[in-house]
Amino acid sequence: MEDVISKILRKTNAPSIVQELNGIIEQEHQKRLSFYDWVEDNHKAEFINGKIIIHSPASKKHLEISDLLSRLLSIYVSVHSLGKCYTEKAMIALSRNDYEPDIVFFSNDKLVDLDADAVLFPAPDFVVEILSKITKKTDRTIKNEDYALHHIKEYWIIDPDKRLIEQYLLLNEMDTIYFEPYIYRMGDEIKSKVIKGFEIPVDAIFDYQSNMDAMKKMV
Repeated sequence: MEDVISKILRKTNAPSIVQELNGIIEQEHQKRLSFYDWVEDNHKAEFINGKIIIHSPASKKHLEISDLLSRLLSIYVSVHSLGKCYTEKAMIALSRNDYEPDIVFFSNDKLVDLDADAVLFPAPDFVVEILSKITKKTDRTIKNEDYALHHIKEYWIIDPDKRLIEQYLLLNEMDTIYFEPYIYRMGDEIKSKVIKGFEIPVDAIFDYQSNMDAMKKMV
């Protein structure tokens, strides 16, 4: 951020650059408000860097992975009274962009401030995105950067084809906030750092029987 600002300040026309940028940001803001008026429950859509992104229907493997992981998370979080998980349709409104992650988790501390009629949610504690051919670049670049910027503590990217989980944990060193990546494959156990005590085999989100075995250990 400081590098970008420094580059602008070195320009003799810095004031006009800032004025032009403010105009673009204001136009983007108005477009975002129109997006809120347009988007409905039956839309799977996001507002990213000034553009409305409409998503195609999810594949069968995407839906199955989402179902297997969300049931484990929901049961575990409920049993231990840790907070609440939402799947697919919770719209996360960050400072510039709006996302609908596949799965989100809010701790009890954040739930206290959420109104029952809320349709726009703040940054959650934990986010899961399941890759597709269309979304994988955004999931690994813009969303990765934005989630870290807004202090989301843990981010999982699930690759259905490679059957692995990329776990990103938030770090803050020397005033630099970023995600530290870890890779977990079939046969590994993955443990959440945010959802206390939640640990499952990677197989449990790709295989029904492994999922059932993991669930039995939770209840």
